[in-house]
Amino acid sequence: MAAKSKRRTKRKTKGGFRFAWILSGMVLLAGLVGLFVLVGKFRSFPDKRMVASIDAMLIGANVDIDKAVEKTVDEHGVHHWKIRVANEQIHARLVRALEQWCTGQGGYLEKGKPQQIRGVTHHLVSLVFGANRMNLVFVIEAQAPQRKPTSPAPTKVPEPVAQAEQTSSPLEEPSPKVAIILDDIGHHPPSSLSPVLDLKFPITFAVLPFLAHSNQAATYLHQTHYQVMLHMPMEPDNFPKTNPGPGAIYAHLNRAEILEALAKALGDVPYVVGVNNHMGSKITANRTLMEIVLADLKRRDLFFIDSRTHTTTVAFETAQRLGVRSAERQVFLDSEESLEFTLGQMEEVKRRALQGESIIAIGHPYPSTLKALVQTMPALDREGIQFVFASELVSKTVANN
Repeated sequence: MAAKSKRRTKRKTKGGFRFAWILSGMVLLAGLVGLFVLVGKFRSFPDKRMVASIDAMLIGANVDIDKAVEKTVDEHGVHHWKIRVANEQIHARLVRALEQWCTGQGGYLEKGKPQQIRGVTHHLVSLVFGANRMNLVFVIEAQAPQRKPTSPAPTKVPEPVAQAEQTSSPLEEPSPKVAIILDDIGHHPPSSLSPVLDLKFPITFAVLPFLAHSNQAATYLHQTHYQVMLHMPMEPDNFPKTNPGPGAIYAHLNRAEILEALAKALGDVPYVVGVNNHMGSKITANRTLMEIVLADLKRRDLFFIDSRTHTTTVAFETAQRLGVRSAERQVFLDSEESLEFTLGQMEEVKRRALQGESIIAIGHPYPSTLKALVQTMPALDREGIQFVFASELVSKTVANN
């Protein structure tokens, strides 16, 4: 009996050890999962929308984000930005804007005490969102002269509604209207658009998704009161020789995949009010595929502009049939990338507008195109041509279904 009792005790001891090992393994696994979640959480903070919003505020205050901002991440995953600004006034303005933005996003802003380091004032500001924080150190530059702006300060561009209300008399002839759309935005920082932004005319910018500066450009343009569209990549006839870029809609995709591609692109470019096609001759010629795209845009209350990249397009016709707010391009400004060509195309815009047509003209942010717009838009404005956002020139028919 004694031997049997001893064997039972031994079995119980082995069982206890086995249970302890299992329990330890479960605790270790839970810890690893928790660590994975925590690391993932830190990696997602700040997300690219947050970074783009802060970048846009800095650009709006004439801070050169390529030269005056140093971004680092410490061993705990906390982001630290060192930002050089010209004076205390710019620092104070940025802090007010950041505080308002932070509160609107569900976080709050903490201000540290100013410190003098080698005679230069440093201000610490922390953006706090739950357990996450991001530290911004503003360094007030010692030199007195103002740095030359790299991009225009935010200026209110008249909204189409406000423009419509400015007509002084119903007896007056309505001004001819022209909407300028610049495609392919997102390859470069928004400061590259300074020549046309300085004009202070309504210009619509069509932003490609998933590029280095897509989110930043869309955010900055929205905050400076310009109109933002999604320049949706679509398959061209000569694919794969010509690649429409990341996130494109292809003819072989099914309905769910098309809607997913559109949703992801819209998620990457904020503040979108409408969509036009980037390339896409194979898609815009296909009624079935365009019906899928356009029905979703209608559901989202977004307008569509047919870029007319090929004569076979049925996109505008299909949009009108479905009751989608829509329009189509009349003039291409820079199918040939040269100042002389674009100046000639702006003459065509002028001629047709003065004959009473409403014109949508599409170009790209080529240096020659920007220069041509700078040279011609003020003159056309003086001749009575009214520049408007693209949204003012869209229309819809009543859908039959």
